[in-house]
Amino acid sequence: MQALADSVAAEVRASDDFRAAQDFGNKVHARIAENVNGRKDPNFVAETSYDPATGVDQNSGAKGSLRLDLLERTQLSTVCVYDHKTGNADLRPTRAIDIISAVQKRFGPGYRYVMIMIKPKL
Repeated sequence: MQALADSVAAEVRASDDFRAAQDFGNKVHARIAENVNGRKDPNFVAETSYDPATGVDQNSGAKGSLRLDLLERTQLSTVCVYDHKTGNADLRPTRAIDIISAVQKRFGPGYRYVMIMIKPKL
């Protein structure tokens, strides 16, 4: 995931097709999502949304939903959640807990959950 984020961020930066830092981050997220979702792997999805109270799938952007950058079920017992940060922000511990709580509700007990922040090299 780090190599993909680095590659996409370099492509977006080289294109010079962004107006500001937020636009840069949005374009990096969108291109990573295109790459990942283009693989058509149900165990590896980008920009998926869940209801934080129930873990039920939601439409992207649904009010109150929790959107995940990337979710990967790497083994039968492990779910990894990747959160991309292109600016100075870091993944706050409370945000990580909210994300993992929603994912646990979605997949249930018996899984190991790993939360990983990805910062592309700029």
